[in-house]
Amino acid sequence: MTSLIRWFLNSPVAANLLMAALLFAGISAALNLTVRTFPEINTGAVTVTVVYPGATPAEVADTILTPIEQQLTGLEGVRGLDGTAQEDSGTVTVQATRGTDLGTLQNNIETAIARITTFPEAAQSPASRKCSSPRLPSNSCFTAMPHERTSRHWLSRFAMI
Repeated sequence: MTSLIRWFLNSPVAANLLMAALLFAGISAALNLTVRTFPEINTGAVTVTVVYPGATPAEVADTILTPIEQQLTGLEGVRGLDGTAQEDSGTVTVQATRGTDLGTLQNNIETAIARITTFPEAAQSPASRKCSSPRLPSNSCFTAMPHERTSRHWLSRFAMI
């Protein structure tokens, strides 16, 4: 290391050329850098909804959601599963991994669900749909009301009616 420092001390032109090369590389990298205010991030998902008239949330969870989640676990392109059981229906949200084509994932999900034979007779056939959001949510607004008299006026400036 000391020999390199000594060489640069004895050759000031080489040190200046190295500095110029580093500056050129830095400027060219900065000019070619892509900067976006709203970067495109694929946060897609596929939702699967099954209507089961007259069923309680516990029945929906046991007879609808559990078989769907078991069938979809380990499917390629699936980052996570989130099941919601409510009265008369159940929904499974399948979060896609980054770069996964949602159309292909939806077809794979429909194929996997078609293999389930344990759905109750009263349950309707599953319906799936793609939910894609190519941009980050940018319209979130956290507010605090400074005073009751000004709250309606203050909030109306930010609300989209």
